[in-house]
Amino acid sequence: MRSRALIPVLLTSVAFLLLACDDDPEPKPDTSPELDQLEDTDQLEELDLLEEVETVEEVETLEESDEAQPDELEPDELEEEELPPPCLCEEGQCGTLDCGTECGACANGFDCNANLCERRCDQTLELGTQLATIIPKEGGFDFRFSGVTQHAVPYDSFVIEYSHLDADGPVPTGMYDAAFSKFEDCEYCTYIRAGVGEDGGSKLLIPVQGQLEIRLMSNAGGFFSANLSNVVFAEVAYYSETKTMPLVKDGLQVCVSDLTITVPVEKKHEICAVYGTGAVIGDNIADFQLQNCHGEWVNLHSFCGNTKAVWLVAVATWCSACKQYVPLVQEYYEQTQSQGLEVRYILGEDGDYGPPDLEDCMTYAKRNNVPPEMVLIDWSFQRGGWTQFFSHVDPFIGPSGQFGIPWEAVLDGRNMSYAYSETAPNSPYNDINAVLNALLSAD
Repeated sequence: MRSRALIPVLLTSVAFLLLACDDDPEPKPDTSPELDQLEDTDQLEELDLLEEVETVEEVETLEESDEAQPDELEPDELEEEELPPPCLCEEGQCGTLDCGTECGACANGFDCNANLCERRCDQTLELGTQLATIIPKEGGFDFRFSGVTQHAVPYDSFVIEYSHLDADGPVPTGMYDAAFSKFEDCEYCTYIRAGVGEDGGSKLLIPVQGQLEIRLMSNAGGFFSANLSNVVFAEVAYYSETKTMPLVKDGLQVCVSDLTITVPVEKKHEICAVYGTGAVIGDNIADFQLQNCHGEWVNLHSFCGNTKAVWLVAVATWCSACKQYVPLVQEYYEQTQSQGLEVRYILGEDGDYGPPDLEDCMTYAKRNNVPPEMVLIDWSFQRGGWTQFFSHVDPFIGPSGQFGIPWEAVLDGRNMSYAYSETAPNSPYNDINAVLNALLSAD
């Protein structure tokens, strides 16, 4: 019994001691199992919310990553996908295409129009006086058609030339490619001398594209008929030493879309045209008038039909080369005058590069031992020396506009046709001796 009474007392003492040792004056919170469970539940909910936030951030990050980097395709899918064709420049295209590709500029003589290079046309060709002639020669004949735009200078001269070497064979007709690069290469040679009579000389143009159809070519008394279609003539420079004709950059171009020619054919040596047929090799030179040292006016056509050859030499008082050359010409003239040769010296400038007068003319003739009637004065205050001469007889001056003197030309005395010039691109003779011998020996 005593032992049972001691147990409550001991428990009460222990409890008292424990309360006495507690320094925290505040009461402890209730730590019942139910409260602990509630605290654990709140912490779990907070953890769940944090995980949801982190999951949303990860999803957003993935979405941003998907936008920045497209889905990678498998190799098989890449092969099956159809790629757009590349944007490339095709032949004849120019400028910037719609796709952004730069095709560059057009070649010389072309303009860029709607991304396509097209031939530039500066002017068209309309002919006035036209003439077709046959020139008989051993084993065949030479044919020549010429037409001019007008009689007054400056004018354009259009020419078709053909040499037939088989006297008994037929003349070829049909369709021909009009373009050529050398006169030696074309069967029917067509060309234009533009601006004949202008300062600096005329321009030589040859066809670079188009068709020439020869429909009919008869002997003298018949007709010549031809047609040009879609022909473009481009300006070229002619180099007599190499006989090459490169295109002139940004040079003149003349377009002939459709031109039909039908003219009677005449025999060449029977023609002496007052207005001429042009001013280039093969043309009948028109009549013009100059004054000699005596003050007498002399017509070129006064020699027509009365001589076999007329040799015209451009000279100047200041020209030292002329002083050496004129005596040689005069010596040849005195030896061949009886065979039908006439020579005239065209004095274009005095010793100061100015206008020569009658006194200058007479002085020049005496110094060079030339009869005064053989020296002719040719000067214009508007255009300078040799104005009449070079307006009627083309000097074939190149694009530079420069030429040298003495300069000479030979005309056929039977019809005043232009037979020779050293600077002419299509002269049938290689040197002046050859042409003089041929003309003086002709029947």
